[in-house]
Amino acid sequence: MKERDRNEETEKQYKLALEADPNDVDSHFNYGVFLYEMGRMKEAEIQYKLGLKIDPKDVSVHSNYGLLLYEMGRMEEAEKHYKLVLKIDPKNVSIHINYGLLLESLGRMGDAEKHYKLALKIDPKDVATHANYGLLLSKLGRVKEAEIQYKLGLEIDKDEPLIHYNYGRLLSKMNRMEEAEVQYKLALKTDIKIATIYCDYGNFLQRMGREKEAEKQYKLALKIDPNFAAAHNNYGVLLEMMGNQAKAEKQYKLAVEANPNYAAAYYNYGNILNEMGRFEEAEKQYQLSLEKDPNSADAHYNYGLLLHNMNRMEEAEVQYKLSLENDPKSTEAHCNYGLLLHDMNRMEEAEVQYKLALEADPEDTDTHWNYGVLLEELGRKEEAAMQYLLALKVSYDNV
Repeated sequence: MKERDRNEETEKQYKLALEADPNDVDSHFNYGVFLYEMGRMKEAEIQYKLGLKIDPKDVSVHSNYGLLLYEMGRMEEAEKHYKLVLKIDPKNVSIHINYGLLLESLGRMGDAEKHYKLALKIDPKDVATHANYGLLLSKLGRVKEAEIQYKLGLEIDKDEPLIHYNYGRLLSKMNRMEEAEVQYKLALKTDIKIATIYCDYGNFLQRMGREKEAEKQYKLALKIDPNFAAAHNNYGVLLEMMGNQAKAEKQYKLAVEANPNYAAAYYNYGNILNEMGRFEEAEKQYQLSLEKDPNSADAHYNYGLLLHNMNRMEEAEVQYKLSLENDPKSTEAHCNYGLLLHDMNRMEEAEVQYKLALEADPEDTDTHWNYGVLLEELGRKEEAAMQYLLALKVSYDNV
């Protein structure tokens, strides 16, 4: 029997059960779970509501309804259901975890931590709690405490792939690369095939300069999930580094097809089109990236560079300003904005930008050199010579 036929038969059985007894809470609950798993969220919600109308204190229905609402982005309603469950069953570990995750998504990190601690007080050996608490601590920058949680989780279940994976990511952040790789490999050793782990391990290997090994991991991730946008995007970046622009472009296209809201993929696609001299196409990709993420300093900056190179000076200035609003200490943005102002013969303003660039990075060669050119044109020969010397000194020191 095909999966579609099996699903149709299962749904038929739930409907028959509810025809026989419309007040059976379990039937409403199980039918709701089935619809949720099928991605039919609105219909699942109807079943959960019907179940709660019959029994307003049913813990299982409140729990699953809360999870449904969380995934639908209706956080306040989800929180209400989690609170009701904990009022009825204050020692429900799963709800403490789910409530913690919800609170994290709302930025209420202290409240989230409180629920993870309560869950561990109830059941110190709950692997999922150690995993999620470790992840929260990692986000908060409390890396030593996060490591303790991951270790405790692995003492309970040494084969839990998601803990190995997140522990690997943590160790990578701590620059303990050899240990991090051990954890990635342990995560991949299990029978559970998770595309995200292969993709992240690929990214790890890419940062280590092991390009061929990274490529293998991206391919494995895409074999598991051919529509995994992040894997397509990261693979595109790798291919670009390896000098294969045509294949990189294909990966960026696949990334935005898989996720039309993926700002980083549009940005990377714009960069490669810019490098290939396809400026109008690059502009379109930068615009799409900024539609999805209007606060991306990098996208505004690179779009500004493109417009500057296309001699669209006023438009370029707008983009440089927006970039600096989002990243006021960007040496590159200040330097290139200075260069733009120089090209527009706005010399005093250009000098201000070069000075700001050097405040952010006193050893930036390009800024020293460009500032020197500006000073020379202004007839300030000695100051210009000093900037040229500083540029040469930095270049020499970095050889």
